[in-house]
Amino acid sequence: MKLLADELQAYHHAHNRPIALSSVARMTQTILYGKRFFPYYVITMLGGLDADGKGAIYGFDPVGSYERLQCGAGGAASSLILPFLDNQV
Repeated sequence: MKLLADELQAYHHAHNRPIALSSVARMTQTILYGKRFFPYYVITMLGGLDADGKGAIYGFDPVGSYERLQCGAGGAASSLILPFLDNQV
């Protein structure tokens, strides 16, 4: 989180505008892929509003592969919450 926060702050100082969510997803992928030989063992989910103002969720694996999801959950309780999300969406 701290590394991503530092990268986002550097982007803001360099360009003086908010960064797009898809760019944050790509930045997160680059950070995770950089640690591919000694990965962070975390489940990374990124959510926000895209350029059209619609909600977007990105799910990542530990080495940086990502995809845009309609709904998603991670962690120990994901098997419990995913049927609920499938029902609601």
